[in-house]
Amino acid sequence: MNLVKSPLASQNPIQVKMQINESKRVFVIGDLDADLTKFEQALCSVNFNPSKDILFSLGDVIDRGEHSIALLSRFKELGVHMCLGNHEHMLLESLLAKDKSYYRLWVENGVVGI
Repeated sequence: MNLVKSPLASQNPIQVKMQINESKRVFVIGDLDADLTKFEQALCSVNFNPSKDILFSLGDVIDRGEHSIALLSRFKELGVHMCLGNHEHMLLESLLAKDKSYYRLWVENGVVGI
């Protein structure tokens, strides 16, 4: 089931299967709320190395903080595998489906620094 009404969203896979080399370390992070400093500190605390490690984000990367775009750029640079949280969902719903009620919901729930 696709939660976003936009036909653009339905073009992307809902499920991705991947094999992870046993030699790689796997890390999971969530609820960064656009806090790039918190993210970088977390990476440093485990000596994260993108060529040897894999990182999954469980969503809520954007909003509430001031570094949503910078954090997403850093994710792309590191090859982070990302699930969408409710903040990303509200953003997509409001922009792609042009849903004004979702736009209001998104704005009321933490839009800062976009």
